[in-house]
Amino acid sequence: MTTSSETAVPHGAAVGLVGCSRLKLPHAAPARRLYASPLFRLAARFCDSTCERWFVLSAKHGLLDPDEVVEPYDLTLKRLGRREREAWAGRVVRQLSERGLLDTGHRLVLLAGADYAGPLARRIRIEQPLKGLPIGLRLAWYRRRLTPAGHSLLPQHQPHSERTDMARKKKLAAPTPSAAEVERACRAAPAMIEDLIARLQALAAAAPGAHVILSKDSEGNDFSPLFRLTLGVYRPHDSWRGEVDDLPEGQGAGANAVVLWPMS
Repeated sequence: MTTSSETAVPHGAAVGLVGCSRLKLPHAAPARRLYASPLFRLAARFCDSTCERWFVLSAKHGLLDPDEVVEPYDLTLKRLGRREREAWAGRVVRQLSERGLLDTGHRLVLLAGADYAGPLARRIRIEQPLKGLPIGLRLAWYRRRLTPAGHSLLPQHQPHSERTDMARKKKLAAPTPSAAEVERACRAAPAMIEDLIARLQALAAAAPGAHVILSKDSEGNDFSPLFRLTLGVYRPHDSWRGEVDDLPEGQGAGANAVVLWPMS
């Protein structure tokens, strides 16, 4: 774990405390990126815009600066007994005290579930704006506060003719990538998958029960319902096209892509 340099928090400032998530990237990353759940990502954005400083509440490490580089781990407070949770809360309180964040002028804003809030609230004074809200309403709470008036986090509708023209222009303008660029794009797939998960979960909270439809493309293929998802090995020919080889069931270690199959 790599620690970033400490920065003093002005007296009276709001300090965000964001609960970690079980969903993580498969490699070491700064804490603000390691935790990949949509709820955590929205909480991080909210703290970036409203708090003087914020920290991650980690089940393993206690208090984490969001820029600390952390290895992925498999531990949640739900797995800990009451005595272990109380010990965890004591550790977090000591870490807050060491940073001078328990001064009477600071506002500690907790953005986490009851597993985190319970033991901490018994020891220190914290604000809990999300107390009692289920996950769907928490996502909506963040979206309302992060979306400028008159804008939406949902994709904006474009007429089909505009989408087709834009797709053709992009295809004509797109240079053929080098082998190194293709390799980098394939290595970036896990981060892209996490972004897809976050977007889908946010849309699911906004429109529960909605169908997943694969968009009509510039080649004339029509809209189609999503039929199934599989793991595969993607071999790009250029920046727009490629081939996918299926993997035998249970042999996902060599996959570099998630394949979305339309109803045929």
